[in-house]
Amino acid sequence: MRQRWERLTFVHWPFDPAVVQRLLPRGLLIDTYDGAAWVGLVPFFMRVATAAGHGAPWASTFCETNVRTYVYDHEGRRGIWFFSLDAARLGAVAVARTTYRLPYFWSSMRLLETADEIAYGCARWWPGPRAASRVKIRIGEPVAPGHLDERDHFLTARWMLFSAAGTRRRFARAWHEPWPLYRAQAVAIEDRLVAAAGLPQPRDEPLVHYSPGVDVRIGRPERYQSVPALESARQQGSGIAGRGTHLSPARSTSTRWLWHGADVRRVGQPIPGRASCMHDDRCGPRFSRGRPSRNLSQRNLSHEPGR
Repeated sequence: MRQRWERLTFVHWPFDPAVVQRLLPRGLLIDTYDGAAWVGLVPFFMRVATAAGHGAPWASTFCETNVRTYVYDHEGRRGIWFFSLDAARLGAVAVARTTYRLPYFWSSMRLLETADEIAYGCARWWPGPRAASRVKIRIGEPVAPGHLDERDHFLTARWMLFSAAGTRRRFARAWHEPWPLYRAQAVAIEDRLVAAAGLPQPRDEPLVHYSPGVDVRIGRPERYQSVPALESARQQGSGIAGRGTHLSPARSTSTRWLWHGADVRRVGQPIPGRASCMHDDRCGPRFSRGRPSRNLSQRNLSHEPGR
């Protein structure tokens, strides 16, 4: 599957590794940096096509916001575990839930941008629990590859995603160029998606990066032949930390990614300046309380979840 991830913001907070580990399925261990697990809130715009380059109007273009953390499996392969993925296309939600077994939710979404600021809104519709998120950042200067530090690589150089359905475990591989990253500053963050995943509500200032986007190819989901027992490693501090044991993943230094800073004000307020939708048609229920709307008369930055 070919994808384009555009206008993407990374918002990260450090967490106690034990708090995050208890939410992971058997067979995955939390990966840490500087003794902390990291949880990311990542809103962006998605374009999807088949391997032949074809797209479907009911599932090809939409806004998405995911909540993630970073893990490794029994073979030391590092990747991403998604707590949730909210998308504004019901068709895309259905396909991802059935094929990749990822926890997708159908949501109403908005993306608004000006010259140096970008704002995202998300209101979950189905399935529950209901939750919402508003993020606004200010984009700073691009980061040269040579100026990236080890933490930047830890949070971005991930080439695998994991999923689970019952006792079955799956993984899929991802290929793309290094992220063009910019510094960014949070202007306003009002988020309940992280808490809806079963995590404590973040209180600290987040680490924020921005990227204009990359082209991505996602492989087919693959099944594990068996899931080894890692409970004993889970109970050890070194096992949870993901460093200093035979289970520790090798550090990946083959990829350099760039980030951009963000600044945050209240996203609920209108953003002065240009506001235009990233594509021509709406893709979701109206971003408001009440029933999803089929009204297509307005064309703005709203990404109303569509079917």
